[in-house]
Parts: sequence; structure tokens; C-alpha cells
Amino acid sequence: MKHLYPLVLLALLGTSCGRPLQLVNVHPSDDATVDRYTYGNPILRKERSGVAVEANYYDASPDYLVFDVQVFNDSDRDVLFDPVLSSLSSASGGLQRALDPEFELLSLDWRALERQRTGRTLAWIGAGVLVAGTAYAIANGSGSGENVTPAPTSTQVAAQLTTSVADAMSFYIIEGAGDPRSSSSAAVPDPSDRFFWLDHSFRITTVRPGERAMGKLVFPREDAASRLRLSVGVGEEAFEFAFDQRVLRPGRDEIPRHR
Repeated sequence: MKHLYPLVLLALLGTSCGRPLQLVNVHPSDDATVDRYTYGNPILRKERSGVAVEANYYDASPDYLVFDVQVFNDSDRDVLFDPVLSSLSSASGGLQRALDPEFELLSLDWRALERQRTGRTLAWIGAGVLVAGTAYAIANGSGSGENVTPAPTSTQVAAQLTTSVADAMSFYIIEGAGDPRSSSSAAVPDPSDRFFWLDHSFRITTVRPGERAMGKLVFPREDAASRLRLSVGVGEEAFEFAFDQRVLRPGRDEIPRHR
């Protein structure tokens, strides 16, 4: 049996490694297409039929790429921006639609509700087990012997029961409420955070003449792609922007210099 321990250890090490440690670097394919720089971000801009769209790569999480997008309506008509009409394609033919903020919000709320239900069930199961155990201890606490622990009084039972149920219910409340560090007033959160979709994502918006709308578009990462094309759908038009992507791994690659 002892010969199995090294194998188990290796298996645990293998599973703990997970995906390779790597980051992605995304930048415009052609510096000549950069309209301007804003605090280090190269901004790309396209205009058509009185509508202008600006886009730039913002950041990456372990699972997603995030782009900043702005829509300017200088026409004499309303235009509708719907994030699900935007996409990110690769030279190999892969196509990722932008995640729908309304669906993501609903999914996060649903999962939070499921956690609350599970926490509530665990709380009441724990309380029931405690009641049963306490009743058993009272019923069997009067046996013979010098070292027999005296049965608890009804006051002690009630106090212990109250404390244990409170602990179980606080577990339920913490699990249901989510991460207490999450806050809409903090820095831009990860797309796994509900406040990202509420306060930072580009949700479906009617942009009236003279107005501007902005937000972030989120796409699943495709690390194998070296060239990406962001297509932003506004009304009946599609505005396209070309980006290059490079995957960097510590110990293998060096930090690139674009300029």
C-alpha cells in the first residue's frame, strides 16, 4: 500500500497545476490604424453614416477577453446597440459572440439563489441533528459510573441549540450573500462578479442623435488565435477592428515591445 503514496502525490500535483500559467497580450494589428492614445490604450475608430465607433482592448481574465467600446451617434436617427450582435473572430475561422449581459446577470442571480437554498437546507439539517443529539444525551446521561457527565439542564440545552443554529444560519447568510468584498464602488471587477455586468458592461442601449454610449464587451478567450477581428454591430452596420494576440508564458517568453 505504501508504494501507492508517491503515485497519489503525483496525481495531486498534476491536478493542482491546472491550466498553464500564461497571459495574453492583445494590441492593434497595424499602428497606423490607431486614432489616438488614451492613458496607454491605443484607440481605434471607424465612422459610417453618421455613426462612429471607438474600440480598444481593455483586459483579460483567466476565461475572458474584455474590450472597451464607445458609440457616437451624429446622425439624425436613433440607433440601437445590442451586444449580442458583436463578435470576435480568428483567422482560423473561430467565432465568439459577445456575452449577453442580461443573460449573465440572470445566471448569476440564479446561482446565488441556488446557493441560498442549499445553505438554508444545510442550516436546518444541522439544527435537526443537534436537537436529536441533545435529546439522546439527555436520555442517556443518567447512567451509572463515577465519571459520567451529568445531563445538561434545559437552560444549557436551549443555549447550546441557539448558538449552533445561529452558526448554521450565519453560514447560510454568508454563502447566499456572495463575496462581501464585492462593491460597485471598487475598481472594475472581474466578469464573474455581478457588479461588472450591472455597472460596467455595454448593455442593450438606444443611442439617440447627439448621444454617446459606452461599456465593455466580453468574449471567451481563444488563446490559440494569433489574429483577432472585433466586429461591433450598431443598428444595421458592423464596424470591424483588427488585433493581434500573443500568448506569453513565464520562463519561455520575454515581455514584448510594440513601439
